[in-house]
Amino acid sequence: MTADRTCPPRLPTSPIATVCGCLLLTTLAAMPAAAEVSLYGQFHAGVASIDGSDESLRALSDERDGSFLGAAAQREIVDGLTGVGRLELGFDLTDWDRDDDPVFIRQGWAGVQTAFGTILAGRMESAYQRAGGPNWDELTGTFLEQRRNGGMSGGQYGHNSFRSRHLEYRTPMLGGFQAIGQFSLDERSEDEGDYNVGLVYFDGAWEVAGGYAWNDAARSGENRNLKLGIRYDAGEAGIGYQYEDVRIRDEDGAVYPFAVADTDDGVDLLTEVIDTDIRHHMLTLHQRYTAGVLWLAGAYMNARDDDFSLQSYTIAWIREFDAGLRWYVGYQYQDRNRGYPDSRLNILATGLQLRF
Repeated sequence: MTADRTCPPRLPTSPIATVCGCLLLTTLAAMPAAAEVSLYGQFHAGVASIDGSDESLRALSDERDGSFLGAAAQREIVDGLTGVGRLELGFDLTDWDRDDDPVFIRQGWAGVQTAFGTILAGRMESAYQRAGGPNWDELTGTFLEQRRNGGMSGGQYGHNSFRSRHLEYRTPMLGGFQAIGQFSLDERSEDEGDYNVGLVYFDGAWEVAGGYAWNDAARSGENRNLKLGIRYDAGEAGIGYQYEDVRIRDEDGAVYPFAVADTDDGVDLLTEVIDTDIRHHMLTLHQRYTAGVLWLAGAYMNARDDDFSLQSYTIAWIREFDAGLRWYVGYQYQDRNRGYPDSRLNILATGLQLRF
């Protein structure tokens, strides 16, 4: 599994929770050396021009922009047994005056790590999301991402997914193979009975990934998501493909794909509700140069029992100044046969990402 670079839907928090979260991060950073504590995060701000056949919109980042700050801690209890914990806060860098708090909790968990695996409890990134998915998209968290733009699903059972009140068991890496399973048994939670699984296998430049998500409260036939993918990354160049069969509806009936609305200006680029199973195909290619990465992606999404479909094509240049600072500029074209007021969408976007 690769490091988290994803941004979940915003969660409402109180000002007290925001202050407490920030204080906790400060406290963790000042803890004595008895516990190993590390800070990590990403700051990102981008601007996009979104032009449809009938409407257009200019936007400066949003809550999807992938900015987060986290603290990871671990402490050896006895030989072979280590206590671990994490707190990660997400925020919108460009808007600190909204009615709701701009700071929200992405994940927070605690557990133990042993030679036989890791056991965690709390709020965590879903196992389904961590296998392939956003980790195979160089532009995750930007307006040019594949998530909800045809290439992969969104939603809490898809790839905008951090699950609360879950237990997790993660195997150690065994011969290039690792499995993660998560389950909710908290009777106070609407997610009781839900589970999801992520599987990855590495063999040199090859990576194979699979995921399965189960919604215990959904009716039969609409209660699971499934995905499979394979990627070859030789370092300088790589190619990947992922297939996804999505049957779990969002609460509103599943809005596909993710789009942008600005009701103040009368702009509405949102799709109609697609109340049917969805299939996603994502193909990615990249070529690395001394100064950066040329990124190409193609996506095809179609509804199983409907005539709605979407094709998207993305090209971008990612300038890597060093391991932690990069600038991107790119273009995405979407062709949709129905469901939108705009049958075509052109997205130009650029932004800066600082990672540490």
